[in-house]
Amino acid sequence: MKLIIDEAKASNYLSKILQQNFQLKSIKQLGAGILGIAYRLELEVEGEKRLLVLKTLSSKGFGQDFSADRANRLIYAHSVYNKLLNHVKSYDVGAILNDGSLTSLSEADEFFLIMDFIDGQSYAEDLERIKERGTSTVLDIERVKILAEYEAKIHSSRIDNPPLYIRRIRDLIGRGDCIMGIIDTYKNCEKTLNFTSVKEFKSI
Repeated sequence: MKLIIDEAKASNYLSKILQQNFQLKSIKQLGAGILGIAYRLELEVEGEKRLLVLKTLSSKGFGQDFSADRANRLIYAHSVYNKLLNHVKSYDVGAILNDGSLTSLSEADEFFLIMDFIDGQSYAEDLERIKERGTSTVLDIERVKILAEYEAKIHSSRIDNPPLYIRRIRDLIGRGDCIMGIIDTYKNCEKTLNFTSVKEFKSI
């Protein structure tokens, strides 16, 4: 992952963050490891040298394969670094844009998507109807076929990245919005569920 940072645009960004007059002398790679790359920013402030570090994360493994993974970790780091006793100060968390400029994310409270509106119903409503009826209809079977064909199509494109497939299996089982997260929502499962048991849960 090669990052290009425009020094002039970086200087404009830093002026908003630091709120003081300075001259950006250089941006140089400080070091690189398995988790990411750090850059040293050398500034001159009122005749004195000041050093800052811009930290990025690698896209290779360690649950950092996607930009959303890396954003999650850096946003969380910024939220806690300044609360930890004697920890190095974090001034901001941001993103590097395609044009090499830097933008801040630290003022964000929540995040959102804007998408096209598509009228329809959740497939979960179909499953609830099947549950209530105790049987499926011809339409239900057709919808299952369409869904299965869609799933087969989107998973037909494979990439040569075995660690990513292992990570995805682990996510499917352990992530909060996947299998274990769903299981966590069950209350008194030994009384309310008839498709599994506490013993099976523990074995998983």
